[in-house]
Amino acid sequence: MKQKWKRPLALLLSVAMMFSMSGTPVYAADMETGASAVCPHHVHDETCGYSEGSPCTFDPSDCELCNPTDSGEPEGPAECTCETLCTADSVNPDCPACSAEGADLTACAGTVEEGDAAPQTVTAWAVEGDVTYLYYDTNTKTWQTGTISSGDYTTASFTASSWGTAGNTTWYVANSTGNIAGRNTIQVNGDVRLILAAGSNISLIDIPLNITDGSSLTIYGQDSSSGRLSVTPFSGSAITLGSGSSLTIHSGNLTLQTGLATGISVGSGTLTIYGGSVSTISNPPGISVSSGGTLNIYGGTLTSRDIYAGTGSITGEAGSSININGNAVITGNISGADNDDSWNAIINSTVYGTVTNCYSDTKVVGNQGGKVNGGGVKDAGAFASGEVAYLLNGSSSDSPVWYQNLDNGQTVDSYPVLDSSHGTVYCIEGDPASYSNDPNGNPAQVISVDITWGELSFTYSDGTWNPDTHTYDGAGWNVDEEGGNSIKVENTGNTDVNVTYEYKAEETGITGSFTDGENPVSTPVALPANNSSTVYLILAGKPGKELEKATIGSVTVTIGGESE
Repeated sequence: MKQKWKRPLALLLSVAMMFSMSGTPVYAADMETGASAVCPHHVHDETCGYSEGSPCTFDPSDCELCNPTDSGEPEGPAECTCETLCTADSVNPDCPACSAEGADLTACAGTVEEGDAAPQTVTAWAVEGDVTYLYYDTNTKTWQTGTISSGDYTTASFTASSWGTAGNTTWYVANSTGNIAGRNTIQVNGDVRLILAAGSNISLIDIPLNITDGSSLTIYGQDSSSGRLSVTPFSGSAITLGSGSSLTIHSGNLTLQTGLATGISVGSGTLTIYGGSVSTISNPPGISVSSGGTLNIYGGTLTSRDIYAGTGSITGEAGSSININGNAVITGNISGADNDDSWNAIINSTVYGTVTNCYSDTKVVGNQGGKVNGGGVKDAGAFASGEVAYLLNGSSSDSPVWYQNLDNGQTVDSYPVLDSSHGTVYCIEGDPASYSNDPNGNPAQVISVDITWGELSFTYSDGTWNPDTHTYDGAGWNVDEEGGNSIKVENTGNTDVNVTYEYKAEETGITGSFTDGENPVSTPVALPANNSSTVYLILAGKPGKELEKATIGSVTVTIGGESE
């Protein structure tokens, strides 16, 4: 149970989960008495032999509610074990991932051997009227929805030998799901625009794409996560760029699975990624850039999984230009840059190209060459503080490209973003300098908290008689669910606050207190901005009467103003 409050600064903000004019109720799910603590579903009768002075003989393991056949615990995601690529008509029944109902077969880790038959099973649907697509507007620095009118596009054919014609702009819409096998390469000519329709999921087997010299291919999805295209060639790269050609990805999902070749061979062309998801499974790097080629990454997610470790996500030759401009998630393998320094292979250690305008929280280039212009390694604090956003904007707040919510009362950003609806970052001079969304460094103070409540449901037991010690073991209150006695407060505002916890009993004989998991919490807790605190309710005392699903008390959380 999670609730959220947000309002301007006040001297005191009192927040309570109300129940019948009280705070968040604390429940006694059941109370067990007698010499033997049994399950909460058992009712004493003559068969169990319970009476005053005589223990209950009921075996809790016989309770079907306490010990169901299905534990109900959710299973973690299954891992693909396939060696051969699954298709819609040929699924590996022994693979826990691919054989699952509704499995995404484009995530299959298997490969296709040359000469294997890969059945073509495609389901398509009619596309009528105008078609929308998601794109990044480089002028306004915002995501926009574009529209291509009916009659200005055709349905994409993945068995065709070519798309588009030189000197013309051609729009295609991919509106199908399934596997398409062939021995052809699709030649991209002119200015080709491809929209991956929502729900489309196309797997091209031995049908790579080649963007001819001077041509361009632009890929869109209909929203940030819709549409998927998977390319698995028998040999060579999945997508190859010719001299002076370009590939631009705004949205949608690409999965490129190659053997001994690069996922995307940029060559001397230009690859630009604004958003969407690009996943490569290859032996060489996921993306390679040759001399004269350019890679620009402004956003999206790039994931590279190497067949053999150590080849990284991106490599560039001498004379190449690699610009990683911030709002992107790039994941590669871990490889050794030198004998005692292992690092996240955002860019493989064989890079000789120039990386410009890039700040990273890990090592960017290895020890065999490469150059970083106007950037370098910054720790997580520099990203979170706004320092990196300010530097990426050329150490200026005029006409910014990068934005970041810091202290403007909005959800705080950990990294710079390309969204102009977020705050402009200003540098506040000082020693050391600080960064703010207010040009004077005095933003309007906002108290904003999220409170997440456990179930606060408890069961009391008299315990089990121990004849050796002549005492009852395990007597007292127990939480019905692990972590169910927790109360978490997250300070999502831009000012520090004090947090006070109070338990109010509704049943005599029962008291409540709080701990942080180790130490008692009895005074207000100072909670800095963008931090959280969790306490746990502890009950004590024996109830004066038998209780069943009764409200025994309430908890009130009081949020004060700026901490002293």
